[in-house]
Amino acid sequence: MSLAEERIGFDFSILADIDIDALAPEDAFMYLKMIAESGIVFDSKKAKTTGEQQKKILAEYADLDISNANRETKLRYAKAVKEAQDLADQEEHQRLASNPYLRHYFPKIQRIGTIDGHRVDSLLEARVMTDGPLAKLQLYTQRHQVPYRKDCTYTSDGLIHGTNIAIEIKGILRDQEEARKYKEVCQQNNIGILFIFARRGIECSFASPRKDGSRYTHEEWAERQIKAGLNIAYTFEDEQDEYFRSDTFKAFYNKNRVREISEASSAA
Repeated sequence: MSLAEERIGFDFSILADIDIDALAPEDAFMYLKMIAESGIVFDSKKAKTTGEQQKKILAEYADLDISNANRETKLRYAKAVKEAQDLADQEEHQRLASNPYLRHYFPKIQRIGTIDGHRVDSLLEARVMTDGPLAKLQLYTQRHQVPYRKDCTYTSDGLIHGTNIAIEIKGILRDQEEARKYKEVCQQNNIGILFIFARRGIECSFASPRKDGSRYTHEEWAERQIKAGLNIAYTFEDEQDEYFRSDTFKAFYNKNRVREISEASSAA
């Protein structure tokens, strides 16, 4: 039994009348901890009650691999999940079920996979496409694809005067989408990007693990892009002095320097 469950009988309403600001620091910390605990206790009680009810509804599917079940079972399961989730307000259910401390109370929801050999992305899709006004259309067999583009604006952390070098001070690349953004910015515009990473050896969390479990680092990511022809360079917070005096930076600077018209004509 968890601490929260053990304390469900405690009357936390007395905390409402306490002036936290007037307490000594150690007492304030104790009461703030109790207030936080009271929220967990209250949510635990609701999550446990709702989760148990949902598990009863979905009990017959608990040991089944729904993605490999037959069509009829998949559709019955999709409807049963809706019945289970409708026991609580949707917003409230999402809040409770997404809490890492509470999600163990709820049954694990499986994916449908395919219907009649066609991919279905969600249980909602499965219900709408097979039951109701649109069922006869068999939408899942008639996917429609069209290309689309989105316009975005890139704002750098700075620009080196007299050049097209955008400075990007980057602790980490958050995900593949962010990494792709910088590639597209360089490819679609006449600029170079100089990354200043926090330090060497920080792995890219979005990279696929190697056999030894490691992932490629930010500098390895940058080297791959440079090798592929992308107009970028990189250094690190503690290596800036050495880098800006290096031949590597001088070459990158000259490559991206904005030349005057007369100078460019002479060079030609």
